[in-house]
Amino acid sequence: MLQNSIITNNTNNCWNSESITYQGANLSNDLTCGDSTVMLIGDAKLESLRDNGGPSMTHALTPASPAFNALAGACTVAVDQRYKARDTYCDIGAFESTDSTMASVTINRTAPMILGSSAFVSGTVKCSRAGDQFSVLVQIQQKWPDKTVVSGNATTNVTCDTTAQPWSVLVAPSAGAFKSGNAAATATTTQIPRWLVPGTASRSIKLG
Repeated sequence: MLQNSIITNNTNNCWNSESITYQGANLSNDLTCGDSTVMLIGDAKLESLRDNGGPSMTHALTPASPAFNALAGACTVAVDQRYKARDTYCDIGAFESTDSTMASVTINRTAPMILGSSAFVSGTVKCSRAGDQFSVLVQIQQKWPDKTVVSGNATTNVTCDTTAQPWSVLVAPSAGAFKSGNAAATATTTQIPRWLVPGTASRSIKLG
């Protein structure tokens, strides 16, 4: 049985994949243990075998490893091989990395109206490590006194840094038109690297 395991760089990782049962997520650099319908296939991008603490040597994960945070929300074991606690965004394999990038997002209080019906929304994004590139999905919902609801969304691409970086995007309504007044806005990181813990923000904003 393979359960949340990495099997890589063994010439032929598995001799008889037909006898294997699979649980959780598993990673191999070739197809000898199963194809992409049952396994993640790719370079595990491991660091060299060394003493990372615990009773035996381990391969640490690099942030670019496909095993990094691959079991988000599906951890079945509380600790890794070193008896280190696994976090919510747990990894495949014997080593639980704590090198996640943390993202935080803010939304500015005011959003000028553009073209009569769209809103120019802005804010900032900041990461615990510089260089990651991803998108910020911005959603606006406005309720009028007659209970009409107008909403829209748009995305903007960012390169994150350890200092707050500005972002901005023009949000057009999917139907109807935004009006000057209050609206609810959310901003969420999306299309993110596997090693980045998502960030989100929500607040009431002023259109006008």
